[in-house]
Amino acid sequence: MIARRTLIVAGALAPLAACSSTPQEKSNRAQDLVDAATITVDRMRRERPAMNALLSRAEGVMVFPSLIKGGLIWGGQGSSGVLLARDAQGWSAPAFYSMGGVSWGLQIGVQDTELMLVVMTPKGMDAVTKRGVKLGADASVAAASAGATAQAQTTNLSFDIYPFADTVGAFAGLSLEGGWVETRDDLNRAYYDRAMIEPSDIVRRRTVTAPRADRLRAALAA
Repeated sequence: MIARRTLIVAGALAPLAACSSTPQEKSNRAQDLVDAATITVDRMRRERPAMNALLSRAEGVMVFPSLIKGGLIWGGQGSSGVLLARDAQGWSAPAFYSMGGVSWGLQIGVQDTELMLVVMTPKGMDAVTKRGVKLGADASVAAASAGATAQAQTTNLSFDIYPFADTVGAFAGLSLEGGWVETRDDLNRAYYDRAMIEPSDIVRRRTVTAPRADRLRAALAA
């Protein structure tokens, strides 16, 4: 199943690895990322029951469909993801981000990780909507471990952000402390056809809409 999942996500993200020069090409790349994020949300909601309870009261969520260790995609387009906020209106349109600086620890054979960061506090949401944020410094992040997953089932949550990861090889060993997240301005501008747009315009003020992301919002609200 993991091999099949990797092929599906890698196929959806393949256009992200290619260089693009036109706004339309970048908009298409952004849509590929939204579609890959939808696949990730659908599957991880089925396989991570603890996450479902959090999503129903989360401030927001970041979805990174493919963080690949090594020189193929890691550090490039494959580290991109989306942020959506949740309020009384439901889930917002997606804003585009990239991630780097994640430690893979001493794991052997880990090649690919799907990652969802469930943001549970206003402080955490304030941090991730900045143009750049250092995880663990600007917002506290639970360890990506089975213990943290178990804690996420409780009502006494002590972290701003709870990660849920599906890693090829093993679940433990992925450290987000010290990792950074920053905006993908090129994808945000191309996807919304704006000369300049901030993440807060998209996910908080909701000055834009994204009908092409309806499936992703529906997957999060299911």
